[in-house]
Formats: sequence, structure tokens, C-alpha cells
Amino acid sequence: LLGYDLTVVSVVLEPVRNEFNVCGQQFSCLLKELFVAMPAPGAVVGSLYGGVVARRLGRLPALGISDALLVVAALLMCLGPAYWILLVGRFFVGLGVGVGMVVFSTYTSEVSPTHLRGRLGLLQEICQCIGCIFTFGTAALMVDTAPYWRWLLAIAGIVGAVQCLGLSFLPESPRWLMSKDRKESARRNMRRLGVGSDEEIEELLREMEEERDRALAMKQAQENARVAALHAASASADASSCASPSTAPTEPAGAPPAHQSSDRYQPPTNSTNEHSSSTGGSAHAHEQQNGDTRPPRL
Repeated sequence: LLGYDLTVVSVVLEPVRNEFNVCGQQFSCLLKELFVAMPAPGAVVGSLYGGVVARRLGRLPALGISDALLVVAALLMCLGPAYWILLVGRFFVGLGVGVGMVVFSTYTSEVSPTHLRGRLGLLQEICQCIGCIFTFGTAALMVDTAPYWRWLLAIAGIVGAVQCLGLSFLPESPRWLMSKDRKESARRNMRRLGVGSDEEIEELLREMEEERDRALAMKQAQENARVAALHAASASADASSCASPSTAPTEPAGAPPAHQSSDRYQPPTNSTNEHSSSTGGSAHAHEQQNGDTRPPRL
């Protein structure tokens, strides 16, 4: 399907442009370029979330989701009455391809024997090339059928539906089953795959179990380190907030600073002035009584 979906756009691009009058009299424009480029962002999103889906739901359900996305894309493109619906369908093509590429590689590496993994990887590349050739051969046979471009886009959905039905005959990955602690199902699927004798199966299951335990222990250690770092940061923040404040004496509100009260001149209070005035008046009266005509002291 990957090879077919990558090359079918080169066959249907011009008929689609004429059907929806895209770009007008121009040979190229943004809308036409989007029809070619929309699978790219879809593949980015699909590849990012394909691994998450495969880890949580399983390898076969993830492959089924990939095929379902391709079927939806084919329906949108072959039945879409508007050009923007075709663009949405192209985006779904990218989603399906992105999920499928990630999950297929994981699945084949987990269910195939060691000496056959390279051949299965090569077979995938050969099938992609066959899909490219199949696109041009089918287009040559249907070029006189109007509108043939819708049939070409629908073929991808038909192939995706057949592939989705074929997944029901495949066993789930034993390694994924062991990661979910489903040892009996993993043993049964390994027998379906023809891994070897019962002793070899038990040995492989033991290795998978040890690998799962190591992965869980590593994950738990990382979680403990993260929690310890958070506690250390929280304790440091609490210690900083509980530090003792400055021991400098506080002054009442509205009082002038200490250096200003010592440096500036402070006039005498009213009581002092009254005392000085009374004292000076008494001395002046006494001097007048004694005949002293000198002016009073100020």
C-alpha cells in the first residue's frame, strides 16, 4: 500500500485539477501542491503516535488502525464532492502510512526468527516497488474509464480492507503479550509461529520475562529518581522560605530614621522654653532691685 499511495498521486493529479478547476489557467498553485504534500504531515503525526498505540493496544490492533485509516482515506478521496475533502483524505493517507511503517517493522522483528528478519525487511521493500508498478499498470488499463481517477483512489481502500481482514489470521506478538504478563497466550502464539520445541519456547519465554523485569526495574528506578529530585527541590524551597529574618531593630511607623535624628538640629520643647523664660525673668527682676542697669542677658 505504501508504494501504491506514493505513486498514485502522479497519475490522478492532472485529472483532479481538471475536475475541480484547481489553479485555473495556471499550471501550478498552492492547492495543487497541497494535494501532493498533505501525506507528509499526516505521516509525521502517525509515526509519532504509532508506537504509543502499538504499546498500549498491541501490534495487530495498531496495524488494523493503520488499515482503517487508509480505507477512510480512500472513501474520502473517491467519493468526496469537494476538493478540500480530497485534501483531508490525503492527510489520512499519511496517518495510515505513518502508523503502519512504525508498527509493521516492530511486529516483523518480534514474530520472525533471527535468521529470517533480514529477508522479511527486504520483502517489504520489494512489495513497495510492486505497489508502484501496480499503480501505473492499473492506470494504463483504466485510462478510458471516466472518472478513472476515483477508481484508482478507491483501489487503495479495497486493498486496505482485505489486509485488515487478513490480520485476524495472524498471531499477536509474544513479546508484547509477555510485557502485559500474558504468558499462556505468548506460549500459544509461539507454537503457532513454529518457534521450536517446548524447551526452546520455555527458554525464550524466560528470556522475555527477564527482559521485561529489567525494563520494569529501570522504569521504576527512573521514577524514584524523579520523585527524589522533586522532594529535594521542595525541601530546598522550604528551607529558603523558613530562613530567619534580619535582626535589625524595627522602628515605629512614621518615625524618622536614626541617623536623621542625631544629625539634624532639634529645637527645644515648649516646657524648656517656658522654664528658660521664667528663669530669665526672675534674674532680670532681681538685678533691677539691686540697681544693676546692665541689659539683661539674652
